Amino acid sequence: MFFKSLVSVCQTLTRCCLSWQFILTFSWSILLANSHVILTYPPARKYSLDFLDNVRTRGPCGMIKENHNVTFTELSPSTALVVQWHLAYTHRGGVYIELRDSKDKIIKRYPDVGWTLQNDVSATSYTIVLPPSECYNCTLRLVKQATDWGEEHVFWSCADIHLTQQELSSQVRCNTHGTLSGSQCVCRRTYVGDRCQFQNECVDDTDCSNHGHCTDTNSTSYPRLQCYCHAGWFGRRCEKESPVQSLSDLNYSLYNHKVLSADFEFYYRIIQESQELEAVIKSKSDSWLGIGWRSFEADESCRQFPVQSPTKGGKDQGGNEQSQSCVQGTGPPDSGTCPQQTGTGNSPSSPSTSHAGPNPCDGFCNSSTGCVFNVEWIHQPKNNSLVFTMTADLAQTQYMSLGFSADNLMPNTDIVIAWRIQNGSVYLSDRWVASKSMPVEDTHNDLTLISGEVTAGTTSIRFSRLISPSDVNDLNLNISGCIYLLTAVGVKYDSNSSIRYHKGNRGVSSKQFCFDKCPVDRGESLGPITSVQENLTTEAAPLQEDSDHLNETGLGLHEMDCTDVIIGSALWNTSRIGDYYTRDRSTPLFDQMYGGVDSLTAAIGYQTSTETVILFRRKVQSADVTDWPIEPRPMHVVWARGQHRNDIIHRPPSAYEMNEIADKDYYRPNELKYHGAGGHRGDTAINFHEVPPSPAPVDPPKCLSGRCTDQSSCPYQIRWAYESASDSITFQIMATVEENQWVAVGFSNDEEMPNTDVIAAYFLPDSQSGGLVPHVTDRYAYDRSEPKLDAVNNVQLINATRRNGVSTFLFSRPARTGDAADIDLHNSQNNCPYVFYGIGGSVSPPEIMDFHPVIPTVAGRICFGFCSSLPSEDSTVKPHGVTTDNHIASVMTSAANVALNCTIRLTNLNYNTEEMGEMTRPKAKELKVTLELELEKAFRESLNNINKVTVQRLRPGSVLVDFSVAVTSEQDDDHSAKEAIKKQLQKIVEKAELADFVLDTKYLAVDESQSASNILSGHNGSSGDNIGKSEIIIIVVAVVLCLVAVAIVTYKFCVFQKSDNRNGKLRPLENMTSLQAESDIDLKYSELMENVKTDQNVKIFEPHVQHAYENPGYLDPKTLNVSRYV
Repeated sequence: MFFKSLVSVCQTLTRCCLSWQFILTFSWSILLANSHVILTYPPARKYSLDFLDNVRTRGPCGMIKENHNVTFTELSPSTALVVQWHLAYTHRGGVYIELRDSKDKIIKRYPDVGWTLQNDVSATSYTIVLPPSECYNCTLRLVKQATDWGEEHVFWSCADIHLTQQELSSQVRCNTHGTLSGSQCVCRRTYVGDRCQFQNECVDDTDCSNHGHCTDTNSTSYPRLQCYCHAGWFGRRCEKESPVQSLSDLNYSLYNHKVLSADFEFYYRIIQESQELEAVIKSKSDSWLGIGWRSFEADESCRQFPVQSPTKGGKDQGGNEQSQSCVQGTGPPDSGTCPQQTGTGNSPSSPSTSHAGPNPCDGFCNSSTGCVFNVEWIHQPKNNSLVFTMTADLAQTQYMSLGFSADNLMPNTDIVIAWRIQNGSVYLSDRWVASKSMPVEDTHNDLTLISGEVTAGTTSIRFSRLISPSDVNDLNLNISGCIYLLTAVGVKYDSNSSIRYHKGNRGVSSKQFCFDKCPVDRGESLGPITSVQENLTTEAAPLQEDSDHLNETGLGLHEMDCTDVIIGSALWNTSRIGDYYTRDRSTPLFDQMYGGVDSLTAAIGYQTSTETVILFRRKVQSADVTDWPIEPRPMHVVWARGQHRNDIIHRPPSAYEMNEIADKDYYRPNELKYHGAGGHRGDTAINFHEVPPSPAPVDPPKCLSGRCTDQSSCPYQIRWAYESASDSITFQIMATVEENQWVAVGFSNDEEMPNTDVIAAYFLPDSQSGGLVPHVTDRYAYDRSEPKLDAVNNVQLINATRRNGVSTFLFSRPARTGDAADIDLHNSQNNCPYVFYGIGGSVSPPEIMDFHPVIPTVAGRICFGFCSSLPSEDSTVKPHGVTTDNHIASVMTSAANVALNCTIRLTNLNYNTEEMGEMTRPKAKELKVTLELELEKAFRESLNNINKVTVQRLRPGSVLVDFSVAVTSEQDDDHSAKEAIKKQLQKIVEKAELADFVLDTKYLAVDESQSASNILSGHNGSSGDNIGKSEIIIIVVAVVLCLVAVAIVTYKFCVFQKSDNRNGKLRPLENMTSLQAESDIDLKYSELMENVKTDQNVKIFEPHVQHAYENPGYLDPKTLNVSRYV
């Protein structure tokens, strides 16, 4: 296990120290971290994280100073010092710098009051003059405002320095990376700066092992010169040879494919021979690309790697705890301060209080924890308030609501209602609901609206409220029992501030959130505040959790936490690709920085004028402490790409948007800074072990429906068949769900939920009969809320069953409906729809769908229209996976050169001429589609070369099914292929059951006379009624016998008129050995009379129902069978 490995390698990792020179600034927000500010000279104190702020970490630095093995930068008093830092996010506001003594007393502040550089946040240096006196064990602190996130929000970074009157040696003066020549430092290779304080990766191509190009990236921080490797090489110095030498012949059909956004595609597969993950990232971008993953089984304890915990200590005069620390994996070998791990967990035995610990009252809630939209909050210790950010995809007329409840029920709930108004402003309402009724507005509004914005259809609203308000209609959040969050998206509001019922689009948090242990004001002086009040955005979230507070905060894992990350960039035919890890929302660092290793086994990339492509390989199993094994199940995946100059997005607007920046090219191509909001990043679930679809001999696998035979391991199955005559598609969904749980299939032009055509199926109880009524509804998802019922229903329910916990729905819809709310399923090959498979929550009357707890699976593009044949008079439903376009049919016919005609008997059905006499009638069509799907499924249990199963007609006795089977065979002798069909067909009949059909185990007829070409083309070599050769022989014989009998009777009548009529009695035909001949007269007199007596009360084939909108069948709760009478 991953976490056990952390314990076993702890002692080894302590010998690995973090060096500030190697820290690259890589910014991922919300899903892939925000890196903000970090001192680069003097170098920041280890552990040099760059997401240290006054909300989540304790002042003055957010990172404690070790008592041993501290790296000090030695400086001379009264000299000028250029303080330099890296900023990866253009936050609004200025900076100030402090010099503090060993007891954290402020010696000097720059400037003396206020802030500097407010009007140019792209400035990353500031010159100060050091004080004249010596100062040992002192701290230089940089404080950077982030007023776009809140009035008092700041980030900080600290460096440890000595001010000494002694003359600095050449080694100290040049930071051990050069020597003095007069008053100038002559730096060793790759080091630069007036004190050799910065390092590049290379000087020329020789530093890139002569397998790459030393490239000047023009970045705003170091390393500025970096190695970009030629094709066939990878590594920090291009020192590793890649087994993948070129991408020119890359076959994308060998991979699973997932479109993560309109500009970001991901291809992946497992190479079984070498047990490697091979993945390809394609993006319409000229900047870096990143993808990361972690196990869904990970919990908050993963953030304890690398652990930082203080040992016992008192408090200094500045009120800061004095303690020692050990950063697991980075501590010096002789520090001896690592706390021992105990038990099977990863919690250190030392006290849980940490200077780098989070504010336990920060948190968030999303779909994984029961909220129907994203909610995030940050505690403000100064006034003991909470700043909330609600983010949802809302239509113009929708609202969102956030409720605070002590018992997860609606009565006695404090509710916040918000929506955006057409003029761009935001409406925010403080309400209280005493029962299950409409929330009533409070007489006193205790909410403070901070900001609201709409970007690309996403509404974000920020507001603040006190934890303990005085209003009796506001819930006091400082209660020991903690609270639940209730979220909902409503369908309508009006100008009078009235709202309509939210229906099913609601959720209750799966855990409680506690605000009874929020920290008091830290008393940190930030200097004069001059900006207007704004708010913290959703880009802020907990850095880490204290182990003792896991059950109190209920924060859970953020999308970015504990992710194994691959980051790559390319410059034409050269690339730079690395293996990274991030503990939380700080900058992902190279694995080596955590004591790990680069685990990539291959890497290559290139860039064109329109896109960047990155390929990498990594072993499925890895013992590296910074790697997540590639599990054979869905994993949590995050992705991001760098920003473009003309596509820079911050939420809320940053200094970049407010023109408070001098360098408008601050976000350089391929420089690892903040990726931006919107479509620049996201998360999903991916099973890397999915087997890529195998291309068919002629047609790509666009026509293949999903198959899974083991219901226990595949809770959702879907199959489909195309009917060219009606240009419609029949679907069958089988899912292991609760009886009131919905299943759905969706069609979209991209892989996002908004603008998706949805067909949802479920059972609802009937108030009169007490049974269950099947429903298949035509819907459209305009956003990330409940799909709305279409004004016109273009879906027809054919059949529905509910047995042994499995719901099965058979339904059809036209490929083209002409309805604006339906996706065209007959699109061109370049614009085929993506298909979604989903299992959702419950359904409550009147047809209100609850949200889906699991992200739906996206199968990729399915080209239904390329599965069709040209319409003809005798067109029949074509099984999935068969392409019969005229321009392809000849090729398919030559391959499928083995075919048989077969007949089986269904004993649990009675033939009805009106319903089954013609295959175009609804009942016959229903049976035809169902039988074709079930027969194909049964044949595929042993035959993988099944090409086509076609039901040709239904005949009396009880019901005889004539069908054809065509297979593809590469053998010259077809005998073995035919025998294989017969053998499998015999097994099918011997089982006596085919889904809900009961088979006669003693009845089976096989005719080998038909050619494969006739069967594939839908013809049987005879007239339109498909009468076979054996039937013709029977008819001829029967006619002859009848004529002979008539002649005899006539003769006897004429000659023996007065004879006893009984002498002329006709006998039934005897010794008829043909199964098909027998079948035509097999309806015995007693059976016929029984049918006559029962007449219209014969109960037939229970699993089938009529169209739900005409005469819905009911599910008997006792028999669990849908039934109807004909």
